[in-house]
Amino acid sequence: MLARGPFRYRQDRKGATAIEYALLASLSSILALAAFMGFGDGLAGMYTELTDALSSAMGG
Repeated sequence: MLARGPFRYRQDRKGATAIEYALLASLSSILALAAFMGFGDGLAGMYTELTDALSSAMGG
């Protein structure tokens, strides 16, 4: 039983697969966060222009 112990862990890849999925999930969330931060500045400027245009159209 002791002789088979180390080889049993070599064949069990559940832990490695879970770590791979965790790394992929963290990488994709970092990329999504970076994309949202990049788009955030552009969206803020667009909403500022929109509120200025609406304010001037309303006579304010």
